[in-house]
Amino acid sequence: MVNGMAFILNYAKDPAFTYRTGEGKRYVAEGLSDFPKLLVSIGSGVSIIKVNDFSSFERVSGTMIGGGTLLGLSNLLTGVNDFDSILSLSKKGDNSKVDMLVKDIYGNDSPFEGLTGDLLASSFAKVAFDNEFDGKLRFNDISHKYKKEDVLNSLIFMISFNIG
Repeated sequence: MVNGMAFILNYAKDPAFTYRTGEGKRYVAEGLSDFPKLLVSIGSGVSIIKVNDFSSFERVSGTMIGGGTLLGLSNLLTGVNDFDSILSLSKKGDNSKVDMLVKDIYGNDSPFEGLTGDLLASSFAKVAFDNEFDGKLRFNDISHKYKKEDVLNSLIFMISFNIG
């Protein structure tokens, strides 16, 4: 992976960028040979590797939440365990049907500057406060109330935010 990173940084056009909400993507041309760098590998889990130079590196952190978590929770909650199907269905979903948003807590008048109502406050929190279920149900038992697409959209948000 470190050799692949070195290759991409040295030979690809615009290989590195930063992204900020409201500003978008900005390519970074200078400093590509500056170290250290972080290499983040996302697979079944996530590894964060500190690259001191292209011949010296160490794993410094990571998380067990990654693609394997997405597939497992998706299968458990919706019966869908194919990555492409998860992505396709999630695009049709609305996470706000199962997730708690800032506006669900504060209404449209958040007391915090920049904390807009459409931001995610807590994944699956609307389901957590649904007293109709006893915790022993699978998706087929609750599909009359929660759509697969909404649940999958929430899962994508939850796991992507955690990795990010």
